[in-house]
Amino acid sequence: MAAKLPTSKYNYTRSYGNFRGVELGGDGSGIDKSRLSYAENMWRDYDGDGGGIIESIPGYRRIEGFGGKIHSIYLQKVGEGKDYLLIHAGTALYRMKVSERDQYRLDMKIATLEDKKCAHFSHGGKVYILSDKKIIEVNEQGEAIEVGTEGAVPYSPIITMNGEPYEQKNLLTGSFRARLLLSDPSEYTYCTPGLKFTVLDSVLGTCAVSGIDRMYTGELYIPSIATIGGKRYKVIEISEQAFSLCTLISEIHVAEGVEIIRNNAFSYCTRAKKIFLPRSVHTIEHGAFDNCHEMTDVYLGAGLKTLGGAAFIECWVLERIHYAGTSEAFDAIEGKEEADEYEIVYSDEDRSVELTLPISSACTSVCGVTENGEETDFVTVVENGSIVGVRVNSKSAWDRVSDFLISAYDTEQSYDFSIRDKTYNGYSAITGCTVAEVFDNRVFLSGNPELPNTVFYSSIERAGMQNPLYFGALNYFNDGVGGYPVRAILAANDSLAVFKSGDDGSGSIFYHTPTVTGDDYVPKIYPTSYVHSGIGTYGAAISFMDDPIFLGDGGVYALTKKAINYERSVVCRSHNVNYDLLKGDLTCASMTKWKGYLVVLVGEKAYLGDSRATFTHRTGGSEYEWFLLNGLGSYEGDTPVWRYDSRSIGNLAVHENPGEIYPGTVYSKEIDGENVYYGIQDGVEYSIYTTGERAGGSFFPATAVLGAGELLFFGTESGAVMVFNNDKRGTPPDVISDMADFDPEEYKRVMGRRIHPLYYSFDNHAVRYSIKTLYDDCGIPHLTKSTVKHSLVVKCRCYSEAEVLCEVGTNSSEYKEVTRFPGGVFSFSEMNLEALALSPADYASLPISEKEGGWTEKQITLFTEGYACPIGIASISYRYYVKGKIKRS
Repeated sequence: MAAKLPTSKYNYTRSYGNFRGVELGGDGSGIDKSRLSYAENMWRDYDGDGGGIIESIPGYRRIEGFGGKIHSIYLQKVGEGKDYLLIHAGTALYRMKVSERDQYRLDMKIATLEDKKCAHFSHGGKVYILSDKKIIEVNEQGEAIEVGTEGAVPYSPIITMNGEPYEQKNLLTGSFRARLLLSDPSEYTYCTPGLKFTVLDSVLGTCAVSGIDRMYTGELYIPSIATIGGKRYKVIEISEQAFSLCTLISEIHVAEGVEIIRNNAFSYCTRAKKIFLPRSVHTIEHGAFDNCHEMTDVYLGAGLKTLGGAAFIECWVLERIHYAGTSEAFDAIEGKEEADEYEIVYSDEDRSVELTLPISSACTSVCGVTENGEETDFVTVVENGSIVGVRVNSKSAWDRVSDFLISAYDTEQSYDFSIRDKTYNGYSAITGCTVAEVFDNRVFLSGNPELPNTVFYSSIERAGMQNPLYFGALNYFNDGVGGYPVRAILAANDSLAVFKSGDDGSGSIFYHTPTVTGDDYVPKIYPTSYVHSGIGTYGAAISFMDDPIFLGDGGVYALTKKAINYERSVVCRSHNVNYDLLKGDLTCASMTKWKGYLVVLVGEKAYLGDSRATFTHRTGGSEYEWFLLNGLGSYEGDTPVWRYDSRSIGNLAVHENPGEIYPGTVYSKEIDGENVYYGIQDGVEYSIYTTGERAGGSFFPATAVLGAGELLFFGTESGAVMVFNNDKRGTPPDVISDMADFDPEEYKRVMGRRIHPLYYSFDNHAVRYSIKTLYDDCGIPHLTKSTVKHSLVVKCRCYSEAEVLCEVGTNSSEYKEVTRFPGGVFSFSEMNLEALALSPADYASLPISEKEGGWTEKQITLFTEGYACPIGIASISYRYYVKGKIKRS
């Protein structure tokens, strides 16, 4: 037997409440009845006392105008209670203390940047901004310094330790250091070019210095070590007559290790003024320094045992012999009488030695040399046009381990980042990056248009410190091989996710997991651990409540792991708003997190994803409930709105329609000592007032957004920076707190968790707050229905004297207004404290006379467009009865 149709004697109830969010779906069909097919500037205020209702979001106010498009707003956290905003407006960067946001006045800019959005990252209390092939460091004091100048110097790595690789070169600078710890400096003693050597004992590895070109001019240095036929030998003696008649030598320096100076070794070195001999020389043979006519000083080491005859004969101007020992030790030298006619100067042993310290990497200049932390003089050593080392004179090298640090600079710093037949300057490779992220205690940079696949990461100093200005020359990897650039980098739990704008065949999202190598030179690498293909991404990415979020060509996505095998997956989180979201220009979108909401800003619209309200979508993925904000921006050239007052002041008249907008010229005069405003209409002077509302002007949409704790800031095309008024919770407007009978305790009792209606405006302009139920067939699409008269009831929160409009539309009739009703008792014209209290019940159930008939689908819209007129909706319900089947046309 066929089922009976419902008849008109039965009434059915349809109720909408516990609203979970909005589901934008074109015509509103097929939507869950607990969601709204449309909601504008409504949300759930979890800090308020509204329970589960959906209500108006607080308005926002202007902080300051900065004169140019707001490209970005950065947060600089310096310390407890010392948060600052860095505002990139046009080509200027400004700094503002967050706690002084309402007292801020535009000061001089702190830096000049490119007129476009720039990458940035934070480290400690500093913020670094990449702009115009430069990195700007903003320190804790608010000084903006270009990296590479004094005050923001990139790390200068020690690239070699005792000739072995130690740290990588820094791509940000040509500056580097080489360190030598010398316990035995003999192998680094300086050797005069052109010396001749003779092997004495190949088994023992000893040799003698046998001479040099007799036309050699300048200081002569005898080394400790010589290389003969590719083999190293110890230099232990200076041969007989080795330098005899070398008349152009000016000084003679003999290094430690030489033991014997043979007969006449330096005879007739007529221009040599000083001779320096080390402790190792124990024998000076006959006539070793005879006829050194200009010699004034001889320095003898304490190891001398034998002084040959006529050693200093015909040394006409010799005055002093310096002996590095005691008089008793000098008296014990065999042949010491050869020195009796000269002054003997006794002192602590002075074993200075000239060293040649190699630099293990090419450089174009040497900036300085230190020995044991103290600066020392040096001379560069050049071979074939390149600096290969430095010469230094050390007085301590023989006494203890000497710590030499050479600071050098290379202006030619080109590197091959795996791009065939092309090298790149290291500094411009880094400063040309457009995206940044901090992961694993390192800074990652990418997006350089010249290197679309390359990701660089900062290095750890050997001291264990992460340095944001140290990018090792080997610290990079490439994702893909094509021309799709990297658009975003994101720390995704235990991995780094790299997002590309498209798929070149090798993937579009690359995961990288830290791997320790055990190699101190490259201690950690980031190999690819997983790849997703086919998902083009835009530039916005953020870690939200442990959910790695990015904006792709299909909406808002999250990166997840499958529980069983930890395989990576991509899940859409925004199906409910994609219908509207994907119409916007997502290349200009920005994201932030604020009070448990994910904020996705696309022009004048912001989509709020609620982390506290999730559900499983029919596709199987977990998703957020969403709310939509619309009309975010600033107004320029707007004017105040004046309204007719309900009070009679002095001789001013009261208009018959108080609260209506007065359209004419505003006048003022003094009445009873008070400056009052009035307007003239038909020759009558009417009392008028303004609440701060403005109208008109040119609208400029939002361009950048930033959540900073409890605060949400955004900037606009015109250069204005705004902040939402949720920070005014429990705070009375000035017009209230300035009242003579204002009671702060009473205000706190009533409004402690609430926001006063006067804070519900967008840049002092009226806001449209609205909700719209689904286009509902009540589960019986094949039957026509009629609404029971007076059964439509709206349970609402009473906030102010908001004029709430109710419209109903059905498949059989166009939308039409069915009623207007006030939402509370607050009156702008009276401004008294009594008006602050809500109605005795926080909620009112308002019956609406609506009697649509013969419909199959129906939709209800509630909205208000007044100034400072928030609304809160707990539920909407109505009763209906079934009329019958749909008639065929």
